[in-house]
Amino acid sequence: MAKETNYKDYPILFVDDEEDNLKIFKENMDEYFTIHYASSGPEGLDILEKHQNIAVAIADQRMPHMPGTEFLKLAKEKYPDIVRIILTAYAEYEIAIDAINNGNIYKYILKPWKVPLLRIEIMKAIDQHLLKKEKDRLYEEKVRTVKKMARANRLAAIGILAAGISHEIKNQLVPIKTFIQTFTDMKDDEYYSTRLRTLAEEDMCNIEKLLNRLMIFSRSPTPHFEYEDINEILNDLLLMTESEKKKKHIKVVTNFSDNLPKTFIDKEKINQLFLNLILNGIQIMTDGGTLKIETSSISIPMQEDNNCIQVIVEDTGEGIPEENMDKIFDLFFTTKEPGQGTGLGLSIAHYIVNEHRGSIEVESKVGKGTKFYVTLPVNPMSFDRRVKERRLDTLDG
Repeated sequence: MAKETNYKDYPILFVDDEEDNLKIFKENMDEYFTIHYASSGPEGLDILEKHQNIAVAIADQRMPHMPGTEFLKLAKEKYPDIVRIILTAYAEYEIAIDAINNGNIYKYILKPWKVPLLRIEIMKAIDQHLLKKEKDRLYEEKVRTVKKMARANRLAAIGILAAGISHEIKNQLVPIKTFIQTFTDMKDDEYYSTRLRTLAEEDMCNIEKLLNRLMIFSRSPTPHFEYEDINEILNDLLLMTESEKKKKHIKVVTNFSDNLPKTFIDKEKINQLFLNLILNGIQIMTDGGTLKIETSSISIPMQEDNNCIQVIVEDTGEGIPEENMDKIFDLFFTTKEPGQGTGLGLSIAHYIVNEHRGSIEVESKVGKGTKFYVTLPVNPMSFDRRVKERRLDTLDG
């Protein structure tokens, strides 16, 4: 059985410049609520600053110096969790409706107000406040959970990369080892020693680059947005996954736009996003195939700052059955054999796209392959994510 709410645990603020109204409210409401009183908007704002646990603010519309709607608008800006109610005469109700439409108040009540009805509305407002608090708590819990999953997914991806890079390093150590073993015997053969030394130096440089990339990717990420070259990021990731592609005889086709604008992103997270999509494509092609990656610059209609980049990652794998299309971004959903996948990669990719106010969409045909379309605004800070339809049920970035 749900616990009954003790409304006295959630203070309210009543603002009215008329002494009689303050007196009537006190006589009829003190028994039910913990109440702070103010006779003007500025005094009400001072009380809100001193008592930041107030759940509901109620204000009369017609007050000198500051009308009720203005007071509640300022209250909303500084304390958005407070539920706001306006008391207004019939002639002023259009003002109250406008305040509702602008989000500055929760409800208006016409004067003269009836005590029982006003009491019920205040209780409803407190309930609304509690619902919002619970929603915020669940949201924060979800954020923490997804961040934990992102770290787990990152570790899994690092494991795959480390295995592949280890194989590449072993291959590149062969000429280095040969050079060291034969240098004494061949030091008088200038052509042979120079050629072998050059190959050894090149392989040393390649090993260093591979290790540097792995170290960069494995760092604990802290949010850091800068303008970056997406083409460069994709090229680096393709190099890091070279061993995985070779093992499965996968051909890579790239079509990168030469005029792609630099994009304001968190590089480490975008690395993880595209690595997940690339590895997903590689893993789904069990016996050869083609991985195609394309970049382009696009514009989104109805956006003031509508410059976006789009990345298409396409594989020729087995495709996604229609009944699974709505589940692929869900946490832990996977069709892979046990031990072959965690079900985190695509959900984390979706989370990262949302953080960047972008979108990720998928097209797939069974037996033909799958295409992922990732759209990222060039400047996410000035991009209205609500204009374009997208999944928002995982996390808001």
